Amino acid sequence: MSELLRVEHLAAGYGRLPVLFDVSFSLEAGEVVALAAGNGAGKSTLLAAMSGVLRPVTGGRVEFRGRDLSRVPAHLIARQGLVHVLERRRLAPFMTVLDNLRLSEATVARVRRAAWRRRFEEARESHELLRSHGERKAGELSGGQQQLVAVVRGLLAEPAVILLDEPFQGLDLHAASQVCAVLEQAAGAGTAVLLTEHRAEVVTGLAHRTLHMDRGRIVDEESHVAQPV
Repeated sequence: MSELLRVEHLAAGYGRLPVLFDVSFSLEAGEVVALAAGNGAGKSTLLAAMSGVLRPVTGGRVEFRGRDLSRVPAHLIARQGLVHVLERRRLAPFMTVLDNLRLSEATVARVRRAAWRRRFEEARESHELLRSHGERKAGELSGGQQQLVAVVRGLLAEPAVILLDEPFQGLDLHAASQVCAVLEQAAGAGTAVLLTEHRAEVVTGLAHRTLHMDRGRIVDEESHVAQPV
């Protein structure tokens, strides 16, 4: 295993409102880690601070492959291989499913665009949803189908680390299992996965570890299965 990302004593918030306090943890290649807490505990703020969506951080640092990202713009962080899938899918509802996927090409450096196109075609062939509904408008899909498209779009950028904010929110068991399968496949290929979930029991079969947050701090950690190799 190799460490990809390290968060050290991170503090952040909105204006004069502090939200995160002294948050520290690390992620390794192929590891799935869940951030579990109720609403308002700081889960989404933490992902935003890590991915550059929230700036500035007020203390600590985020290191990705040994480089401090604390002041790097969000679009450059994504191009370096740390991709953030935001809450509520954020698809363009009047664009087709495939066109929504094509939006991820812009996050990839030009020298990697040919490889992106190969991954796009592979994804198009391997997912039944993309084969059968690729030309439908994204807004016509169910919530679970939209979530799968959002996750696949994030993975098309070939991230070393993918951050997912509430990927199972509002999904039924079938849709959740499909998203789990895609994430397990990505982790098996070496991608580190960090996801948020307010119900810890939902992710115990997927995550290698769960970090429990409360009031902007990580207050506990538990392991679920053998660590990835």
